[in-house]
Amino acid sequence: MKPVRMSKYKLVDKLKLNRTKHETDFVSAMEEYRKEVLKKLRALTKTMKACDDSELAGLDLYVTLTRPQQYLNEYDCALAMFENTLDDEIELNEREFRQYVLDEWSWKESFVGSTGLYNIK
Repeated sequence: MKPVRMSKYKLVDKLKLNRTKHETDFVSAMEEYRKEVLKKLRALTKTMKACDDSELAGLDLYVTLTRPQQYLNEYDCALAMFENTLDDEIELNEREFRQYVLDEWSWKESFVGSTGLYNIK
């Protein structure tokens, strides 16, 4: 596919919009993640209090939850590059266009997987 040229200002605006959505999704997922961690810890505490010493030996004391991941530094790096270029137009190949404009980064699936566990709407 042929590279596309676009306004630096339009590209920066789009990246900022994508970054804001990413941050909002991450913060929301972290709030729910914290609630889930506390819920599991409370349940574990309740179970431990109900156990006698012989039962404690076989008790599973692990809390396993997937922590949401964030990639704000990826947006920040791209924004810094585009905000500091002297060019008013930026040429993007297809991969760059997918990342910066369509918000389809190589890590996007991982991000959606980790935040989607807690951002169920």
